[in-house]
Amino acid sequence: MSTAVPVPEAAHPGRHGLLALALLFCLIWASAFTVAKIGLADAPPKLFLGVRFLLAGLLLLGLAAWREGRALLTWRALGIALLLGLLNNAIYLGFSHHAMARISSGLASVIISTNPILTGFLAALLLRERLGLARLAGLGLGLFGVWWILRHRVVMGDDPLGLAYAVAAVLSMVLGTVLFKRLGGGLGLVWSTGLQCLSAGLVLLPLGLWLEGWESLHWTPRFIGSLAYQVLAVSIGGYLLWLHLLRQYSATAASSYHFLIPPLGLGLGWLVLGEAVDPADLIGCLPIVLGIYLVNRPARP
Repeated sequence: MSTAVPVPEAAHPGRHGLLALALLFCLIWASAFTVAKIGLADAPPKLFLGVRFLLAGLLLLGLAAWREGRALLTWRALGIALLLGLLNNAIYLGFSHHAMARISSGLASVIISTNPILTGFLAALLLRERLGLARLAGLGLGLFGVWWILRHRVVMGDDPLGLAYAVAAVLSMVLGTVLFKRLGGGLGLVWSTGLQCLSAGLVLLPLGLWLEGWESLHWTPRFIGSLAYQVLAVSIGGYLLWLHLLRQYSATAASSYHFLIPPLGLGLGWLVLGEAVDPADLIGCLPIVLGIYLVNRPARP
């Protein structure tokens, strides 16, 4: 099994273009929590995700056949796509949606944004990515900012089980991120994303029908709008952006942009859902921004 060797970020010619894509990804990812919270008012988590991923998977596979042509599907490639689909989609979002049924969307985004901390250390162990003092300092500052926000949000009385669901979600995503960098899969980006979405939908939809029942899903305009956004903007646009960033950046650097999600998630939760934002949350955003700079600044020649 070969290990992908990451290319130093400074070597990429379109660095500013990649930065713009990373910021767009963060905005889409942060808005996903708010929009999902809206849809959960009319659909239970597993059914919601099952329908979402089934639709997204079918659309992506149709797009892959049109854009990338016929894929060379091997048992290994299918197995990797299934594994990554379970980790990055079914388990990660399954737990995160259950979390948002109990805690605010802003707090869920804060917990899940600890992804770069765990990814950085796991990538150093499994992918042999070099951290260095600047990146270690950046990861530490990001962790401190997230801890600061989380400490004040817990004091405000959020549900401990909801917090546990969010922690399980981020652990699944971290493992999926590192395995994607290590295993690859040998498929085109759209084929890989489509198969991951389809595998998640084929797991979650039957599970939702069994445990939640089709009658618990209400096709209101609010749910349809939330579903459409989740399918088109998040599952297709967001995941394609994320996997593209993983191929261009190291796992540590790509994941560090998740530090932007807490302030964005808190802001969108306040703006759209009227969720409370403590002033201490805003203070915690300062070390988060500095941490992103330290992790992603170009290396010296």
